[in-house]
Amino acid sequence: IAQPSATSPFGDSQPMVYAQPPSQVSKIIGICVMVYGGLQIVGGLLSAAGGPVMNEWLGGMGDEISEALMPTWVYVVQGLVGMIVGGILMYGGWMMVNFRKMGIWVCFGAIAISAILGIVMSFFTPLTGVEESGMDPEAMRAIIVGSSVFGALCGGLVCGLLTAIPLFVSNNGME
Repeated sequence: IAQPSATSPFGDSQPMVYAQPPSQVSKIIGICVMVYGGLQIVGGLLSAAGGPVMNEWLGGMGDEISEALMPTWVYVVQGLVGMIVGGILMYGGWMMVNFRKMGIWVCFGAIAISAILGIVMSFFTPLTGVEESGMDPEAMRAIIVGSSVFGALCGGLVCGLLTAIPLFVSNNGME
């Protein structure tokens, strides 16, 4: 099949080049990021509002149970962090849907903030019931923080790669 050609004013024949519409990968990933951000906001609201209610309800069942419960501030802080990160992710996803490359960087920032604050929270979360179980509290803290760092690195890597997919597409149409 012969390619259509156009004749220039100078008489030579050049092949026509058709511009394709930009790939929709950015929109798809942006919508997925926005859904994930919305779920984080809902989860943060449930943690911030439901955690203290559950603590109060479970604390009324006896002293032994109330000593093993996490403090209320842990649920509230985790909920607030989840809502903030979810809002940032929704904004970054909206930018990606609108073909703005800055949205990918905003999402990378939200992933980093979430990972760092998760590690900090694992360091400051009080250990309940560890001394009664016979475990060394310092060893338990090292295990918890180490696993939090490992989880943050793995989760950040997977989320970062999924967020960066539009950058790997040749005709991504991002500005």
